[in-house]
Amino acid sequence: NKTRGNSKEMIEIVTEILEKMEGITGAKKKFITIMFATIFVIRGKQTYRNLSRYNGLSEKTYRRNASIGFDFVRMNQEIIKQSSGKGRKIIAIDATFIGKSGKKTYGLDKFFNAIKGKSEKGLELTTLAIVDLEQNTAFAFSARQTPPGLVTKENSINKVNKADKADKADKAETR
Repeated sequence: NKTRGNSKEMIEIVTEILEKMEGITGAKKKFITIMFATIFVIRGKQTYRNLSRYNGLSEKTYRRNASIGFDFVRMNQEIIKQSSGKGRKIIAIDATFIGKSGKKTYGLDKFFNAIKGKSEKGLELTTLAIVDLEQNTAFAFSARQTPPGLVTKENSINKVNKADKADKADKAETR
């Protein structure tokens, strides 16, 4: 089965990378390996409850380990080093809009939705990727949810006014 072969190979890569990372206990390495093994083979939402249905770990174990934290950026860095070639690379950044209604979701604010060409209520996720130009492949390095309240109407108006003044000054200089 091709899927199982790929997941087995991925687990070997995860295990190898965890061995290179300093400061991770054996219990944490075991947890991360089991978590990735489960993620690689199940379909559907990757919630703690759903993950716990497919292995011997409880939902509480997932929550406890999540509260301790793990340096996924460092792990991604190791994966990229191992997976990408020695050729030219560039950094790419992408902000993705996720439409969301309701009032209690953290991060809910007005963000630009490029598909509709206007700001809408929802969430924004910003991803930083390393692009290997030789392999024509992008490797996600880090993803962060944009916090709410970064852009206010007053700040936006000030930015527009400053940009207008700069444009007018440029035009005056060229005359």
